[in-house]
Amino acid sequence: MFQYKHFALASLVLIIITWIGLPDLNQYVKLISAAAILIIQTLLIARYNRSDALTTLKKKINSHYRDKQATDYFCLALEYRNSGKYLNIFDNNFDINFHYEFFSKLKKRFGRNHVYKWDRNQIIICTIFSDPNMGLKEKQDEQLVVTREVSSYFRNLLKTMPVDNKHYIKLTIGTASQGANREITHILDLIELAQYTKIMAYEENVQWKIANETIRAMKSDTDDFVTTMEESFILDEFNPFFQPVVNLESNQIVGCESFVRWQKNSYRVIEARKFKDIANEKNLIKNIDLRVLNKTLRFIWKLGSEFLIPDNFLVYINFSAHTLKEIEISQLTDLVKMYGLAPELIEFDIKDISLTDPSVITYITDLRKAGFKVAIDAFNTDTFALKAFLHNDFDSIKIDKSILDKEKTDNRQFLFYKSIVRIAHAMKLKKILKGVENKTHLDFARKLKVDYVQGYYFTPPLDEQQFTEYLLKYKDGIYV
Repeated sequence: MFQYKHFALASLVLIIITWIGLPDLNQYVKLISAAAILIIQTLLIARYNRSDALTTLKKKINSHYRDKQATDYFCLALEYRNSGKYLNIFDNNFDINFHYEFFSKLKKRFGRNHVYKWDRNQIIICTIFSDPNMGLKEKQDEQLVVTREVSSYFRNLLKTMPVDNKHYIKLTIGTASQGANREITHILDLIELAQYTKIMAYEENVQWKIANETIRAMKSDTDDFVTTMEESFILDEFNPFFQPVVNLESNQIVGCESFVRWQKNSYRVIEARKFKDIANEKNLIKNIDLRVLNKTLRFIWKLGSEFLIPDNFLVYINFSAHTLKEIEISQLTDLVKMYGLAPELIEFDIKDISLTDPSVITYITDLRKAGFKVAIDAFNTDTFALKAFLHNDFDSIKIDKSILDKEKTDNRQFLFYKSIVRIAHAMKLKKILKGVENKTHLDFARKLKVDYVQGYYFTPPLDEQQFTEYLLKYKDGIYV
């Protein structure tokens, strides 16, 4: 194993080479080089030291809880951070003093062998239920009580600390215990689940979250995705699913949107949003997108050759932002040519949030030069990149109805959406309302006078066979 003394020895050798082996080098440059080498050495030692410390801590926890039943315990993962403008920048004295005081208070409450310093501003608590034999509902209630108690400790201690802008310093807690399936067998797995729950709480901008069966299933899926994704790519388990795009005036199916789905087996289909981050980390997302695009174009060619779709049938393609940066336009044109399809009938969905990336903006220009169409997928997030929208060329705007009420729409909502439609009309863009889930949404789309609609009101995304059957069933139009 690489030891710290090896870092020191390597640094010493480099400094000697710099001073003796390079006699013509300016003395000032030599001093800077030596200082740089020592700084790098310090950083590397700190990194390895932290890694080794965490490994040692896990061994300690493993030893302490080796003979304990995971069902009897629950764990809390705590992390506090500066949520202000200068994110993650702490006053060092505050950080050290506060962590010591907070850590000491928790050890006094839960016992020194049940509270662990996980990182500079992260703490793990493992504690036993007051009655290990109580039911799941009672265990959930006890976890909530303890989580609130820990949160109260944090807030009260923070009030006593001499630091400005205390309201920027936030605590996030993830709490977890064994579930109904009793799949967790060791305390370290329980800690991992608590950490996962904490991340979910942070992403949802809530102070704490208690793991339930849904979160446990999501964590199990994530672990499964990490271990099986590469094998699934080899086994060709990633496929396109299709959702029809309907002309609101003629009621005809005029196109479809292709979605990436992971078909792990005959009864389990996984949406891309659940695995795309892992696919990104494993550098698989580009290959998955390309493979699904190939299958999509082959299927569209097949539908055309069987006269199941008109010659001007539109195909909307979803690519990740990562793929947009990596894939060559020539790869797309070659694929389209191979299946004898027209580029102008292939439209790429670009999420509005991606428009802040200059490389994506350049890619949009290149796509349109190659004859492809581009649709901006608007209002997928809480913000809208209006400036980028106004300064780029698009062919369509896909308007997400996510801010609409499910059962009713008021005049304020109508005026907002109507203004977007008017802008799109003035810019000569096709207007598509996506996410239509019920008759209220469909009536709203008609009132807005958009061109196309799509959503679960018509059908969820379908595999190739199901979509073929759907086209045959509604070849004369969808009248709803």
